[in-house]
Amino acid sequence: MANSLDVTFDYLATTPNVAALATLRAAAASRHEPIWRRAVRALMRRSDYAGHLELLRSLDPMIPRWRAVVQNPPVPFIESLRQAIQEDDLEICRNACRIAVWAELFDFIPVLAARLEASMPPHRDLFGQTLMELSEMLASRLTAPPDGQRGQALQWVVGQIRNALEHQVSRFSSKT
Repeated sequence: MANSLDVTFDYLATTPNVAALATLRAAAASRHEPIWRRAVRALMRRSDYAGHLELLRSLDPMIPRWRAVVQNPPVPFIESLRQAIQEDDLEICRNACRIAVWAELFDFIPVLAARLEASMPPHRDLFGQTLMELSEMLASRLTAPPDGQRGQALQWVVGQIRNALEHQVSRFSSKT
C-alpha cells in the first residue's frame, strides 16, 4: 500500500494546477525531514524554472540532506540546471555547478567548457573548477571496472564530451 505522503506529493508534482506550487514551496521550508525531502523532490519533478531557481537559492551545501536529495535529479530539474548555469547570479550558478558535481552530471562538461570560454571572473573560476571536478570524477569512473549499463552510458557521455571539446579546440586553432 502506498504511503499517503508519497501519493500526496506525487500528485503535487504532476498536477498542472499552479496552486500546487505554493503548497510545495511551503512544504520545502518544513523542518520535518520526510515532508521537506518529498517537497523538494516534487518541486524538482515539476517543469517550473522559477521553482527550481528557488530551490537553488535555498540550497545550503553545509546541510548533508541537500546532497542526498539531489542525487539522480529528474529531467525537468536537470534542464533547469543547464539554464541556471547561464544566469548572471553567482549563487545560482554556484549551486547549479555544485549539484552537477554531486549528481555526477558528466554531460554538463561541454556546457561548462563553453561557459568557461564566454564568461568573466568569478564565473570563469567557478566553471573551471567545476569542469575539473567533473573531469576527474569521470576519469576515475572510466578507470574502474565497467558495471554494465552505467559503463555504456559513461562511454556515450565520453563520446559526446570528446566531440564538444574537439569543436572547442577547432574554434581556437582556426583563430591562430
